[in-house]
Amino acid sequence: MDLFNLFAKITLDTSEYEKGIEDSEEKAEGFGNKLKTGLGTAAKAGGIAIGAIATGTAALGTAMVKGAGEVASYGDNIDKMSQKMGISAQACQEWVAIMQHSGTTIDGMQRGMITLSKAAETGSDAFAKLGLSQEDVASMNQEELFAATIKGLQGMEEGTERTALAQQLLGGAAKELGPLLNTSAEETEAMRQRVHELGGVMSEDAVKAAAAYQDSLQDMTTSFDGLKRGLFANFMPGITEVMQGITDIFSGNPDSGVGKVSAGISNLI
Repeated sequence: MDLFNLFAKITLDTSEYEKGIEDSEEKAEGFGNKLKTGLGTAAKAGGIAIGAIATGTAALGTAMVKGAGEVASYGDNIDKMSQKMGISAQACQEWVAIMQHSGTTIDGMQRGMITLSKAAETGSDAFAKLGLSQEDVASMNQEELFAATIKGLQGMEEGTERTALAQQLLGGAAKELGPLLNTSAEETEAMRQRVHELGGVMSEDAVKAAAAYQDSLQDMTTSFDGLKRGLFANFMPGITEVMQGITDIFSGNPDSGVGKVSAGISNLI
């Protein structure tokens, strides 16, 4: 091919060139679409993943806050109950579990301990029948005295004598505590050990921490409530003036009403 024909081919016949350009454009467009689709899919998947992580994190945070609140509430209740009964937080939790296993509640124990304390103060001779001298009773705290009394009653045969002694020392709660008295001291001790093995007893420090948490929560709630009341108390005069103005407007006294609304808004600002 001479130079003239070559020049003509290049300048006049561009079909091959254009075809090549079209093929290139189609390939480029196809690649671009695939790339965009891939990036979109990846972004969507990434969004789903990030959303899942965020949702999971939020759920975990909510669960932790809820869990902390439940533990704090339980510990605070144990703290208050143990103080009312005059026993340690650990003993309180042990007896809660023992009472539940025996088909009764800690409330019966609490009422029984009141009668038991009075019997100890007056020097009831019922203790001697359980093998407890007055010196023994005087040297015991509430926790030790209740445990010794229950153990002594459990060691007796079921019958009228035991019923009478239980009534004398525990009052009306003796009937509620009947299922406990019908178990042996060894079974009661096994229940006490079992609740520890199952991790059902919070330490004294943990109970105190829970009570402190609840106290701090109550203080914060009181503080927020006080702040809210203070703010609205300051806004009340202005809000009242605005409401009076609106009432005047609807009552056919627009001039007075507009003036009150304007003054009320100024006070609010």
